[in-house]
Amino acid sequence: MLVSTLLSPAVSLAAISRPVTARHSTDDKKPAVTVRYAQGASSSGWIKFELFAGSMILIPAEVNGKKVFALLDSGASSTVLDSSFASDIGLCSKGHHIGGADGGPVAYGNVKGVDLQLGKLRWRGQAVAIDLTAVSAQVGRPLPIILGGALFSDTIVDIDFAGRRIAFRDPKTFVTPPTAIATRLIKAADLRAISISVEDHPAKLLFDIGNAGTLNLSPRFWGRAGFLQGRRTSTTYSGGAGGMQEQQIARLDRLTVGGAQFRGVPVELQNANAVHGDLSQALDGNLGIGVLSRFHLIVDFPHARVLFAPPVDQARPFPINHIGLTVRPGKAGLTVVHIARGSPAALVGLSVGDVITTVDGAPKSALANSSWQYGKIGNTVHLGMLDGRQVNLKYGDYF
Repeated sequence: MLVSTLLSPAVSLAAISRPVTARHSTDDKKPAVTVRYAQGASSSGWIKFELFAGSMILIPAEVNGKKVFALLDSGASSTVLDSSFASDIGLCSKGHHIGGADGGPVAYGNVKGVDLQLGKLRWRGQAVAIDLTAVSAQVGRPLPIILGGALFSDTIVDIDFAGRRIAFRDPKTFVTPPTAIATRLIKAADLRAISISVEDHPAKLLFDIGNAGTLNLSPRFWGRAGFLQGRRTSTTYSGGAGGMQEQQIARLDRLTVGGAQFRGVPVELQNANAVHGDLSQALDGNLGIGVLSRFHLIVDFPHARVLFAPPVDQARPFPINHIGLTVRPGKAGLTVVHIARGSPAALVGLSVGDVITTVDGAPKSALANSSWQYGKIGNTVHLGMLDGRQVNLKYGDYF
């Protein structure tokens, strides 16, 4: 469930959303799936991946003979194809269904005959097709395919974040590393959830590698008495294929997962309209890649567990947007789509719709890197605007 907020390095250029958690109608038959490895192999072999914007796993793949980069997302219950891409490679989308997505419902169709090649692994089965045009625009690059729960159900997904490599392994031959800490995965409708500790309170969260942030908490969790007392908050802009919404953001004193404790963790406090209706009564939120990528992560849906293995990155501070802008890339520059409450951007009078063309003199062609929003508190960044204004922004701690 691809999500982005002001909390993730992805967001300065990617006010992205989350793709659908597909819900098939009751008359859909379970599609036939085949998983094969090359002769003599029991895995795909290690595949180098790109950690786009520091928060999205993009894997080189072939879909029906077409070379693409595929996004990995354990929070999507199905393999998802962009509807235009499916048509371009000769796959026909059939039926009209409604799936749950962050920001609202989204229409999708079923696509049969998907042939996916990942290294030495070949996966054949069914996908859902939705229009990912808006999501791709927010990300700043095409998203032709999202690898969701169907692939996770058929393989063990071994993610070496430190080495930027991934392997899809045969569950029948996989051997558990002796240094790994196993945590149970819990069925949550078509998805999986994990129990962790949030400031010493148990929290059952969706296990979501496609969430580009750290974690989101639902009103069921953060609405309890005393949670907001004395806690500084601001706002961000996030959502899903169904639309974008303003949410609150804050920080957590401590978070415990996979045997490790993290401090100063930024968190999104979702409003009631942002959570999945089917899951909002059962889950306390969503755990994303901002936390999960701190481990060597082995995702084992077939055995209902996730393995947290070393190395564990506990000491590095979590990146936080110290300016307060959510922007969308475009031909003219970076368009401001949200300004955080009480942030440096709000204090200097920037407005939604403003377009940034230069950052510290660098032209718009060089702004694909979002790190400029994550500068040191007290330093200043200089923005050139499309309307000719020159704006100096001082990084600040506003939540």
